[in-house]
Amino acid sequence: MATKRIVLVTDDMDHSRDNVGTYRFALEGVEYEIDLAPHNLARMREALAPYITAGRRLPKRTAARRRSPRH
Repeated sequence: MATKRIVLVTDDMDHSRDNVGTYRFALEGVEYEIDLAPHNLARMREALAPYITAGRRLPKRTAARRRSPRH
């Protein structure tokens, strides 16, 4: 017998289910993840727009290489 597992992602703001996507954002060095339907993503973008416009975009960080200890 086969088992089929279905993951249902709902909007974290209003629990709607249509076209929900997962989005990441950060504030004060803390990263967050939120699941939003298009209408709530638009509301979030609208709310953040003045701050994004006034802010400076930082370059992406690359993973630091770990040096192996010298023997």
